[in-house]
Amino acid sequence: MKKVIIGFVIILVFGIVIFLVGLVHVKENTYAVIQTKLSGLEEKVYGPDIWLWRWEKLLPTVFTMYRFNLNPYHADIDVPLNSNLGTEDITEGEETDTASSEFSFSLVFYLVFDIIPEKLPSLVKSGLTPETLDIWYHDIATGLTEKVTAIIIKDPATLNLKKQEFLARLRTLIAHETVYDAVSLIRLEPKSLRIPDYDEYISLKSWFLSFLDKKIATLQEEKERHIRAIEREMDEIILNLKTYKDVLQKYPAIVDFLYMNREGFTTHTPEYTDEEED
Repeated sequence: MKKVIIGFVIILVFGIVIFLVGLVHVKENTYAVIQTKLSGLEEKVYGPDIWLWRWEKLLPTVFTMYRFNLNPYHADIDVPLNSNLGTEDITEGEETDTASSEFSFSLVFYLVFDIIPEKLPSLVKSGLTPETLDIWYHDIATGLTEKVTAIIIKDPATLNLKKQEFLARLRTLIAHETVYDAVSLIRLEPKSLRIPDYDEYISLKSWFLSFLDKKIATLQEEKERHIRAIEREMDEIILNLKTYKDVLQKYPAIVDFLYMNREGFTTHTPEYTDEEED
């Protein structure tokens, strides 16, 4: 009887160990995708906050579970609408306070999005892992920044839309792009908008137009000065050529003592033989 009890205890302990080794817990706010070397990547998504038992976990290197913490991703989208007319290049040598003023727009959106849990298996197939999740979030945020910028540049009046209307327009824009299939847009709204002072803008515009007029006049004078210098040089060349022509026409015998080669004009000295001397 004692041996039976001992054997039962051993089997019980062994069973408990096997059960604990094969037990898997998916934590709260976490979703998991399972891949085994026997059946490959499973399409089912597990979680959050569940327990399951997998016998494959008993075999070393056979069982892999990808756990993703899918808390919503928050990002500030800085829409690149900045422009600056008061640059150092155009104000060099100009004594004016207005010229150094900055005229720029600044628009920042607050974006919140998440991954659709059911899309995790396809993302894992494409190479996503818990370690590269932050990079994936960043790439998606960058892509959405470009989309938001495109919407505003194409139609600035969209800034007057309500938050949900603007969000719906962005959803429509990305609906047919597979890279955003797993993205669930939660929130998109303007966070800050900076518009320069109107009086400053009028002052800067006036200065800039005046600067352009001066620059154009300076370049025009420089152009005319170069043209006059080239005309004088060409007149001198033409005059010299006419002089050479007149001399050659007046004294044609000169041609008999000259010959042309690739290096220019050289004087040809006749060679005499002994028979000619006699």
